[in-house]
Amino acid sequence: MTTVLLVHSESRLSPAIMTIDNEIRSALQPPDGMVRFYTEYLDAGWFPESPVHTATVELLRRKYKDRSLDLVVAVGPAALRFAALDAPGLFPAARIVFAAGLPSMASDFRVPSSVRGTWLSFDWAANLKLVLQLHPDAERIAFVHGSAPFDRAEHSRFREAFAAYRDRLELVDLTELSFDELLSRAAALPPRTVVLFGSFLRDRSGEAFISADVLRTLTRVAPAPIYVLSDTLVDAGGIGGRVVSFAAIGRHTAAIARQALGAETPAPALDAADDTNAYMFDARALRRWGISERALPPGSVIVHRELSFWQRYAWHVGALIAFVILQSAFVVALLVQRRQRARAQAALARNLEVEQLVSEISTTLSTCSVAELDGALPQALLRTARQLGFDRASLLEFDDDFRYARVIRSVSPDAPPLPARLPVDRYPWTFGAVKRGDLVQWPDRSRIPAAADEDRKAFAATGTEAFVGIPLRAGSTVVGALTLAALRPMPDLPGTLTERAWLLGEVFGNVIVRRRTDSTVRESEERFRLMADSAPVMVWMADVDGGRTYFNKQWLEFTARHRERELGTGWTEGVHPDDRARCLETLRKRFDAREDFLLEYRLQRKDGEYRWVADRGVPRFSGHGTFHGYVGGASDITEIRAAHEAMLETTRLRGEIFGSLFGHVAAVDHAGRIIAANESWTSSVLRPPLGSDYLAACRTAAARGNPGAEAQAAALRKVLGGHANRASCEYVVGSSRDERWFEMTVEPFHRSEGGAIVTHIDITRRRRAEAEARREREELAHALRVTTLGELAASLAHEINQPLAAIVSNAQAAQLFLDRQPGTDKEVQGALVDIADDAKRAALVIRRLRALFRKDWTEQRKPVSVNDIIFEVIGLVRAELEPKRVAVEFHPGKGLPPVFGDAIQLQQVVLNLIINASEAMVGASTSNPTVTVQTLSTNQGTIEIAVTDCGPGVEQAELERIFEPFVTTKPTGLGMGLSISRSIIQAHGGRIWAVCKNGGGLRMHIEIPCEEQQVPS
Repeated sequence: MTTVLLVHSESRLSPAIMTIDNEIRSALQPPDGMVRFYTEYLDAGWFPESPVHTATVELLRRKYKDRSLDLVVAVGPAALRFAALDAPGLFPAARIVFAAGLPSMASDFRVPSSVRGTWLSFDWAANLKLVLQLHPDAERIAFVHGSAPFDRAEHSRFREAFAAYRDRLELVDLTELSFDELLSRAAALPPRTVVLFGSFLRDRSGEAFISADVLRTLTRVAPAPIYVLSDTLVDAGGIGGRVVSFAAIGRHTAAIARQALGAETPAPALDAADDTNAYMFDARALRRWGISERALPPGSVIVHRELSFWQRYAWHVGALIAFVILQSAFVVALLVQRRQRARAQAALARNLEVEQLVSEISTTLSTCSVAELDGALPQALLRTARQLGFDRASLLEFDDDFRYARVIRSVSPDAPPLPARLPVDRYPWTFGAVKRGDLVQWPDRSRIPAAADEDRKAFAATGTEAFVGIPLRAGSTVVGALTLAALRPMPDLPGTLTERAWLLGEVFGNVIVRRRTDSTVRESEERFRLMADSAPVMVWMADVDGGRTYFNKQWLEFTARHRERELGTGWTEGVHPDDRARCLETLRKRFDAREDFLLEYRLQRKDGEYRWVADRGVPRFSGHGTFHGYVGGASDITEIRAAHEAMLETTRLRGEIFGSLFGHVAAVDHAGRIIAANESWTSSVLRPPLGSDYLAACRTAAARGNPGAEAQAAALRKVLGGHANRASCEYVVGSSRDERWFEMTVEPFHRSEGGAIVTHIDITRRRRAEAEARREREELAHALRVTTLGELAASLAHEINQPLAAIVSNAQAAQLFLDRQPGTDKEVQGALVDIADDAKRAALVIRRLRALFRKDWTEQRKPVSVNDIIFEVIGLVRAELEPKRVAVEFHPGKGLPPVFGDAIQLQQVVLNLIINASEAMVGASTSNPTVTVQTLSTNQGTIEIAVTDCGPGVEQAELERIFEPFVTTKPTGLGMGLSISRSIIQAHGGRIWAVCKNGGGLRMHIEIPCEEQQVPS
């Protein structure tokens, strides 16, 4: 099934809209009925505000999100804007065709090449030429046009056409007026004035109108002929002119639509200017203003042509002449004249009665409000039926599909009542003729045409003998019928009623139009309320005084207050007392200035909590600039506001943390531009300023001979390019006398835009310490050898201690002996004292060594950080390992507790393990020799140190023997390093062991109890 969406710019009551809609439906509906039509009305003339259009587009998006549309037909200028700007996004799969697009209203947007259709063209030049042709004595042109955007769109085109006649005609500008002002000025037009009427959808005060209604009223008060430019206005009192045929536009658009549905791409648009404009005139208006049909342009269409008196009574006059000629009887002639006079008088009386009836009913119904029509209609229908001699008078309205005729009112005092709805197919011939705009009447059922046999049966079932059906039009479209029925034959039909039936049709047709207008307005208001209630914001409206006149469902549910209580300024009772005065003052100022506003205040929710809301309002203006109040919406922003404040606090905190970082720290974006820096960076003359290109600064420094600039740029490019997660380099600045060393570290800036964090730390002291460490390297090696000898001395300590004790005893005995001998050499006694003291000191050294191996030495122990010890050792060995191309990686554990021990001895152990690991990889077939050091805290309350190499490793059987004295795998080694290391670790209450690593290499493990787990012995 083919699905078609018809989108109309204006109300469905607009005659032009109805005409185009009927033509398109008739042309696209196939005999099998496999086309489904959807219809939407934008009501742009009555609701031109942008928020209403936005809400309408959103409503259509939701309404048709699950519908598959094959074709979208946009009718009218506002609908063309919708088709060009909104429809491609709403209905991407549908082909788009437009009708009655106005070029002057499409200048501010581009119509896509895929959108084809029929343009609307008003031929002002042709009508001005026509006016001068038919009224050569005319002195002025009165130009009548409304204030709606559609009305104003043609103002400039008329003035361009009028410029050619400015020296011959005076222009009376009747645009941008209120309706009352228009009538007043039109009634006072001077002689020799011709009125040119375009359209009138809205007056200066913003009130909406239907152009046909305005023209009918204007025709009654203006003392001048009125020419029109639309075929729908010819029936409304205008003389006619070079008019746009909306029926032709509908047919042309339907042809384009059929081509679009049957081809891969739409066919080109037809030429609207040539195919949709024609000369059309109302014969009644021509007679009223004395214009001869012979003076009209060739090919003019004349509607409502009535027979002249001579044409109606030609046979009477001819018969009378023939009778006089043939009979030459003066008496007969007198009788004929008397009878003709009597008939004329009777007809005149009937004409007066009908005209008086039409005038009184028209006055009554036109002065009633829409709400009062239901009470006035029965009386008007009853007067019509009784005065015209019928038993029933009914007002019918056809539905959009022309399947039923709804009985709006039916008065039948002496006849059976009609049902609420009449099926059209029950009276197919009658209603078909009425739908075509034909007057249907017969004085009795015997005069019903043979083609209407089914209608005859239906009328017989209701007892109807005589019948009159008068089409009721809205523009050129038949929307209903006025039916008059009698239960008896009426031989006088057709008669005077036939001549005045159209006047009755205009009066009662206006009733249907007014009812439809009122219904459409209510439907539009209901759609607005529906859209407002479905919107995810709290919508409100205010009048020109600032008092709120409307709140949607979301507002009332949020506050849990009755609508009546919120109206006016009652809504401010829910505003927080601290915000109320500020809120009212801001609203007053914005209302006085007619400006948009955005206001934040606290509003009490139904649970009593005050919530922050953002309330935005925009002024509402009519098409000519009249202020009508405000429309706005409020949203709960409590969570957004809290998140924003948290973000500001987080940003401030990050800024303080960033500013307190040690060293020169800066953040750069993905292109290398400096976007943030701490105070140390900005205050240093060595660093580029904030906002500069760091990579460009490095290139400039390299060109000036700075040797470290290129290394800095390379490190930054490596991280920015994603080639490394961390890059660093060291460089020197200054002369040899006052040189300063810096270490640059680059790490990724983890954010969606990318970037890097650059840190420059002054390592001059560290560099000098490293140099000092290298100078002390030999001393450290010497300490290792001494420690190795100490391990040997531990096994000999007991044997050495006894001879030392004997030496002390003998030295003391010799000293006592010499003291008793007179004349003893003092130098000898001094030598004996020195021998005793040296022996005691040697014994003390041996006892401390023995205590070390008994794990009872505590004098030099204190809490130390394992990570700090390892950092210091790595700093000592880095310079020695770099020439060997051996790298050291350290993975320190976080939050490690201190251990209780001797820092020097623990450094000696770690140093020994790193030196052993590096020497094991030298000469081995290892592409990237690396020593990995890792620390971590175990669940047993100990700190574990792991030193891993990627060398050849050792045999599984040798894992325990490598800790024994004099066991070594190095040709020049003594085999004492690991033995001493194990002794030191065991003295600290820990253990050391080795594990072969899969794939080659050796991992050394050390476990030392934490401080709280260690109890010094």
